Amino acid sequence: MSASKKRIIVAAALFVSLIAAISIAGTVTKFRLDLQEAAFWDVSIKAVGGFVAIAGVLLTLTKYLDDKDAIQRKPFADLRANVYSRLVQATALIGNNDPDSKVRCEAEQTFWVLFWGELPMIVDGRVGGIVNEFHSAISDNRNDQVMLRNLSMKLARACRASLGFDQLN
Repeated sequence: MSASKKRIIVAAALFVSLIAAISIAGTVTKFRLDLQEAAFWDVSIKAVGGFVAIAGVLLTLTKYLDDKDAIQRKPFADLRANVYSRLVQATALIGNNDPDSKVRCEAEQTFWVLFWGELPMIVDGRVGGIVNEFHSAISDNRNDQVMLRNLSMKLARACRASLGFDQLN
């Protein structure tokens, strides 16, 4: 439950408690209203009840729409997580293997397939920028293992943030 929804619930609970306390105080002190005052308070209390009911309906509708939106986005989020996982795996293998090794050649092949295939469909701006940096590093600094490893780690962190697991500063 979000913090704003919790605040609304607490405010409603405090309001109901206040009304209950006033009612109890009025009963204890035998407070009486004339007919005109009683009619005013009767309408006022019913109006507040109506507003609370409407607020409850609106909160429920908002929750329903949020849940529906999350359900519709789940397949895309699953695809993004899968592609990011394969991408980070490929870049880690590239950064940790000799340029002429078979493992690195296969990892580079995987990287290029993702780079020109699925990645443009699901990547966000930050991850896309780092993927482009990695692309340039493979092309221009093929033998710089330290740079490739560091870019792979930077890419993994950006993918993690893109998936919503943490926030980048």
